[in-house]
Amino acid sequence: MKRARAGTTALAWLAFAITCYPAAKRPLQTADLARLRSVGEVALSPDGSRLAYTIVYRDGPGRPYARLWIMSVAEAGSIAIGSKEEPAGGPEWSPDGRWLAYEGRVGDKSGLAVVRPDGSGVRFLAPVESTNSRMPETGKRLAWSPDSQRLATASSDGTGKVWEAASGRELLRLEGHLNSVWAVAWSPDGQWLATGSGDGTAQLWEAASGRELLILRGHTNSVR
Repeated sequence: MKRARAGTTALAWLAFAITCYPAAKRPLQTADLARLRSVGEVALSPDGSRLAYTIVYRDGPGRPYARLWIMSVAEAGSIAIGSKEEPAGGPEWSPDGRWLAYEGRVGDKSGLAVVRPDGSGVRFLAPVESTNSRMPETGKRLAWSPDSQRLATASSDGTGKVWEAASGRELLRLEGHLNSVWAVAWSPDGQWLATGSGDGTAQLWEAASGRELLILRGHTNSVR
């Protein structure tokens, strides 16, 4: 219950801090829109002590971009992960709470990366084929295995991939979809993986071998 209250308090504080526009003596003007920011995604750590979130910025000449932040719930202080030139999104905590995975840029590399809860130890793991932008209705594009040892990712090349979290080594490639893979999910015991695709199917795989077990057809739209 305490964790739930702490998480709710942190979320309320975050929403207030980001979305409230300071009182001004003049009305909001068009030029002010570039300074407005919004919270994109939020992920609470397993122990409830930290909050990972993205802030969407619109202060540049191009498309909006997101930056990843980690907040200490107890201290209500946040740190940014990477620079303005290293956009990031899709934060996912490992079940043991020791790492935060995300998709973004690290230096000149773009793909899957991990960082420690205190913001240290940023490490690029592997390139990931993705679409130009994350869609709000898209399911999880990356997912930790229950033992926190592996990461599964969805890819626009029509495959799902499984990576070793410690080394970034590709362990499995799940091939069979006819369109982009939009979502991945593990079974609670870590034995199975499910993928959803733009081809209108969901597929079930054996996590140890990557063997295709089942194809669920009949959907009239992408499975996310």
